[in-house]
Amino acid sequence: MRTEPIYQTRKITDLKDLMVQSAKLFGDRNAFYIKDKNGEYYGKTYTELKRDIDAFGTALISLGLKDKKIAILSQNRAEWCTSYLTITGGVGVVVPLDKELPFNEVENLISRAGVSAIVFSSKYRSDMLKLSYNSRVEYYIDIDQEEEILDGFLSYSCLIEKGRALMKQGDRNYLDAEIDPDAMCALIFTSGTTDLAKGVMLSSKNIVSNVRAVVSMLYIDETDSVLSILPLHHTYECTAGFLVMMYSGCCMSFNEGLKYIVQNLQETKPSILMLVPLILENMHKKIVKQASKTRMGKIKFNTAIEISNFLYNFLKVDIRKKLVQTSFKYLRRQSKTGHFRCCCGKSGCFK
Repeated sequence: MRTEPIYQTRKITDLKDLMVQSAKLFGDRNAFYIKDKNGEYYGKTYTELKRDIDAFGTALISLGLKDKKIAILSQNRAEWCTSYLTITGGVGVVVPLDKELPFNEVENLISRAGVSAIVFSSKYRSDMLKLSYNSRVEYYIDIDQEEEILDGFLSYSCLIEKGRALMKQGDRNYLDAEIDPDAMCALIFTSGTTDLAKGVMLSSKNIVSNVRAVVSMLYIDETDSVLSILPLHHTYECTAGFLVMMYSGCCMSFNEGLKYIVQNLQETKPSILMLVPLILENMHKKIVKQASKTRMGKIKFNTAIEISNFLYNFLKVDIRKKLVQTSFKYLRRQSKTGHFRCCCGKSGCFK
């Protein structure tokens, strides 16, 4: 197994430094490619993202949330990423929560973590209303709320505007916040499938070392784009599918749900996907289903598998890679996405 780095990486000390450098290096390039309420896409550049982060962080500190724990409960979206980078970039400790958890478990984790504020999407508004009746959480920040204050909840967009105003008045509490790379910046809860969910404490140093390790083995640059499919609260997706992309100047789009994968692939045409075996297995099933729609197609597909197995088992001739490449070409034609890149950095390799 190869352990030495393949590619050189630039040094970053913490997550704040990551975004400061990326904004300078990739300022005019899109950090996000976002679908609006009307189904139209628009870009948000690294410069615009950095401005949002600075304004949101300034507003959060003005609320007294410096060094406090702030949870995020939302589906994958640009605001999730912006909130994560804001909190870890000079406010306090981020607590990403599993959006699929039942309310009582969310309530339990928020209590155990000692969360002071929570950023959430409107999908979870009713749960947050229930939580607000008997919780010690000080601030509830609704990503989708347009009014500045509604039912005691704050508006995410209004807080960003408030932060901009404070910065114009000379407030530099967030901009000048110093980061201790060894201090806890993220509290990640395990799945709890076999026992009570455990909180894992991560520092900026932990996270950025992982980011650089991934980039040293995986070639990604500012010409790439990625469709975020896996839940962002998972460490794998958060690190490899999000922070690595921000480090590399990549453009992120967000899948609207598993049933929309093909549609979102067609719309965003990513060059990179970060996946797990289950999703690849589902893709394989779709390929088999498409190939078997006609009697002749089914015969051709099964014959190719039989020939491949015979050549490998009896003659040690391996054509499986060729079959995989053909399958991916077929999938690309179906979804009209352009090329997908292998982990080695070569287009069309698929090792």
